[in-house]
Amino acid sequence: STLSSSSAASDVYKRQGYTEYQRDEMIAFCDFLFKEGHYERFITTSFKLLYKLNNDPIVPVIYYYIARSYEEIGGFDLSIRYYEKILENEDPNSKIYKSATYRKMHVKYLSGNYKQVLLETESIQDPYLLTLRAYAFLREKNFEESRLTFILAQSKFNHSRYNKLITPLYRTIEDAGLVKNYNKYFICNT
Repeated sequence: STLSSSSAASDVYKRQGYTEYQRDEMIAFCDFLFKEGHYERFITTSFKLLYKLNNDPIVPVIYYYIARSYEEIGGFDLSIRYYEKILENEDPNSKIYKSATYRKMHVKYLSGNYKQVLLETESIQDPYLLTLRAYAFLREKNFEESRLTFILAQSKFNHSRYNKLITPLYRTIEDAGLVKNYNKYFICNT
Protein backbone atom coordinates (compact mmCIF):
# COMPACT_ATOMS: atom_id res chain seq x y z
CA SER A 1 0.00 0.00 0.00
CA THR A 2 1.28 3.46 -0.80
CA LEU A 3 0.36 6.92 0.35
CA SER A 4 -1.83 7.67 -2.64
CA SER A 5 -3.87 4.52 -2.15
CA SER A 6 -4.83 5.36 1.44
CA SER A 7 -8.29 6.29 2.63
CA ALA A 8 -10.00 9.58 1.79
CA ALA A 9 -9.35 12.52 4.10
CA SER A 10 -11.72 14.18 6.47
CA ASP A 11 -12.78 17.79 6.19
CA VAL A 12 -9.88 18.83 8.43
CA TYR A 13 -7.64 19.91 5.57
CA LYS A 14 -10.44 22.06 4.16
CA ARG A 15 -10.76 23.89 7.46
CA GLN A 16 -7.00 24.46 7.39
CA GLY A 17 -7.26 26.23 4.04
CA TYR A 18 -6.26 23.41 1.70
CA THR A 19 -8.34 22.07 -1.10
CA GLU A 20 -8.75 18.36 -1.67
CA TYR A 21 -6.69 18.79 -4.83
CA GLN A 22 -3.79 20.39 -2.91
CA ARG A 23 -3.89 17.60 -0.34
CA ASP A 24 -3.88 14.94 -3.03
CA GLU A 25 -1.01 16.65 -4.86
CA MET A 26 1.11 16.77 -1.69
CA ILE A 27 0.41 13.10 -1.05
CA ALA A 28 1.16 12.15 -4.67
CA PHE A 29 4.48 14.01 -4.51
CA CYS A 30 5.45 12.19 -1.30
CA ASP A 31 4.41 8.91 -2.85
CA PHE A 32 6.60 9.64 -5.89
CA LEU A 33 9.61 10.48 -3.70
CA PHE A 34 9.31 7.25 -1.75
CA LYS A 35 8.81 5.04 -4.79
CA GLU A 36 11.81 6.59 -6.51
CA GLY A 37 14.04 6.05 -3.48
CA HIS A 38 14.51 9.71 -2.55
CA TYR A 39 14.13 8.83 1.11
CA GLU A 40 15.73 11.90 2.70
CA ARG A 41 13.67 14.26 0.58
CA PHE A 42 10.59 12.14 1.29
CA ILE A 43 11.17 12.53 5.04
CA THR A 44 11.51 16.31 4.80
CA THR A 45 8.45 16.64 2.57
CA SER A 46 6.42 14.30 4.76
CA PHE A 47 7.08 16.38 7.85
CA LYS A 48 5.75 19.40 5.99
CA LEU A 49 2.71 17.36 4.99
CA LEU A 50 2.18 16.21 8.59
CA TYR A 51 2.29 19.82 9.74
CA LYS A 52 -0.37 20.79 7.23
CA LEU A 53 -2.58 17.73 7.69
CA ASN A 54 -1.90 16.83 11.31
CA ASN A 55 -5.40 15.43 12.02
CA ASP A 56 -5.89 13.71 8.70
CA PRO A 57 -6.63 9.97 8.65
CA ILE A 58 -3.55 9.48 6.48
CA VAL A 59 -1.16 10.45 9.31
CA PRO A 60 -0.44 6.82 10.40
CA VAL A 61 0.39 5.90 6.81
CA ILE A 62 2.77 8.86 6.58
CA TYR A 63 4.45 7.78 9.84
CA TYR A 64 4.82 4.27 8.39
CA TYR A 65 6.58 5.53 5.28
CA ILE A 66 8.75 7.89 7.32
CA ALA A 67 9.82 4.86 9.37
CA ARG A 68 10.44 2.86 6.18
CA SER A 69 12.51 5.72 4.78
CA TYR A 70 14.66 5.90 7.90
CA GLU A 71 15.03 2.14 7.66
CA GLU A 72 16.22 2.42 4.05
CA ILE A 73 18.90 5.00 4.90
CA GLY A 74 20.11 3.09 7.96
CA GLY A 75 18.50 5.31 10.61
CA PHE A 76 17.28 2.32 12.58
CA ASP A 77 16.64 4.15 15.88
CA LEU A 78 14.50 6.77 14.16
CA SER A 79 12.76 4.09 12.17
CA ILE A 80 11.78 2.27 15.36
CA ARG A 81 10.58 5.55 16.89
CA TYR A 82 8.09 6.11 14.07
CA TYR A 83 6.90 2.51 14.06
CA GLU A 84 6.26 2.93 17.78
CA LYS A 85 4.18 6.07 17.12
CA ILE A 86 1.88 3.88 15.04
CA LEU A 87 1.81 1.13 17.65
CA GLU A 88 0.90 3.62 20.38
CA ASN A 89 -2.03 5.14 18.50
CA GLU A 90 -3.55 2.52 16.22
CA ASP A 91 -5.92 -0.37 16.75
CA PRO A 92 -3.92 -3.61 17.28
CA ASN A 93 -6.18 -5.37 14.76
CA SER A 94 -5.52 -2.84 12.00
CA LYS A 95 -3.36 -3.61 8.99
CA ILE A 96 -1.01 -0.70 9.67
CA TYR A 97 -0.48 -1.84 13.27
CA LYS A 98 0.50 -5.32 12.12
CA SER A 99 2.77 -3.93 9.40
CA ALA A 100 4.49 -1.61 11.89
CA THR A 101 4.96 -4.52 14.30
CA TYR A 102 6.62 -6.67 11.65
CA ARG A 103 8.82 -3.88 10.33
CA LYS A 104 9.89 -2.74 13.80
CA MET A 105 11.03 -6.26 14.65
CA HIS A 106 12.72 -6.55 11.24
CA VAL A 107 14.65 -3.34 11.93
CA LYS A 108 15.84 -4.72 15.26
CA TYR A 109 17.01 -7.81 13.41
CA LEU A 110 18.74 -5.75 10.71
CA SER A 111 20.55 -3.72 13.35
CA GLY A 112 21.97 -6.92 14.82
CA ASN A 113 19.90 -6.80 17.99
CA TYR A 114 19.16 -10.54 17.88
CA LYS A 115 18.83 -10.94 21.63
CA GLN A 116 16.13 -8.24 21.69
CA VAL A 117 14.28 -9.97 18.83
CA LEU A 118 14.40 -13.23 20.78
CA LEU A 119 13.20 -11.53 23.95
CA GLU A 120 10.29 -9.73 22.27
CA THR A 121 9.14 -12.80 20.32
CA GLU A 122 9.46 -15.25 23.19
CA SER A 123 5.81 -16.33 23.45
CA ILE A 124 4.62 -15.16 20.04
CA GLN A 125 2.57 -17.41 17.76
CA ASP A 126 2.50 -15.23 14.65
CA PRO A 127 4.23 -17.18 11.85
CA TYR A 128 6.00 -14.13 10.41
CA LEU A 129 7.48 -13.20 13.77
CA LEU A 130 8.32 -16.84 14.44
CA THR A 131 10.29 -16.88 11.19
CA LEU A 132 12.20 -13.79 12.27
CA ARG A 133 12.79 -15.43 15.65
CA ALA A 134 14.17 -18.52 13.91
CA TYR A 135 16.59 -16.35 11.93
CA ALA A 136 17.68 -14.63 15.16
CA PHE A 137 18.40 -18.04 16.71
CA LEU A 138 20.39 -18.89 13.58
CA ARG A 139 22.43 -15.69 13.95
CA GLU A 140 23.06 -16.55 17.59
CA LYS A 141 24.29 -20.00 16.42
CA ASN A 142 21.54 -21.77 18.32
CA PHE A 143 20.86 -24.18 15.49
CA GLU A 144 18.50 -26.54 17.27
CA GLU A 145 16.19 -23.72 18.47
CA SER A 146 16.33 -22.19 15.01
CA ARG A 147 15.24 -25.46 13.40
CA LEU A 148 12.44 -25.99 15.92
CA THR A 149 11.19 -22.43 15.48
CA PHE A 150 11.20 -22.74 11.69
CA ILE A 151 9.17 -25.95 12.07
CA LEU A 152 6.67 -24.13 14.30
CA ALA A 153 6.42 -21.23 11.85
CA GLN A 154 5.94 -23.64 8.98
CA SER A 155 3.09 -25.37 10.82
CA LYS A 156 1.45 -22.01 11.60
CA PHE A 157 1.66 -20.94 7.96
CA ASN A 158 0.34 -24.31 6.81
CA HIS A 159 0.73 -23.35 3.16
CA SER A 160 2.75 -24.89 0.32
CA ARG A 161 4.34 -21.56 -0.64
CA TYR A 162 5.91 -21.18 2.81
CA ASN A 163 6.88 -24.86 2.88
CA LYS A 164 8.93 -24.29 -0.28
CA LEU A 165 10.62 -21.27 1.30
CA ILE A 166 11.34 -22.77 4.71
CA THR A 167 12.25 -26.38 3.88
CA PRO A 168 15.66 -25.57 2.28
CA LEU A 169 16.64 -23.73 5.46
CA TYR A 170 16.76 -27.01 7.37
CA ARG A 171 19.69 -28.18 5.26
CA THR A 172 21.45 -24.86 5.82
CA ILE A 173 20.96 -25.20 9.57
CA GLU A 174 22.31 -28.76 9.52
CA ASP A 175 25.33 -27.71 7.47
CA ALA A 176 26.04 -24.72 9.71
CA GLY A 177 25.85 -26.90 12.80
CA LEU A 178 28.48 -29.25 11.34
CA VAL A 179 31.05 -26.52 10.65
CA LYS A 180 33.83 -26.54 13.23
CA ASN A 181 35.00 -23.32 14.78
CA TYR A 182 38.73 -23.30 14.07
CA ASN A 183 41.20 -21.08 15.80
CA LYS A 184 43.28 -19.55 13.02
CA TYR A 185 46.30 -19.10 15.32
CA PHE A 186 46.23 -22.74 16.34
CA ILE A 187 46.11 -23.89 12.70
CA CYS A 188 49.02 -21.65 11.67
CA ASN A 189 51.27 -22.97 14.44
CA THR A 190 50.85 -26.66 13.67
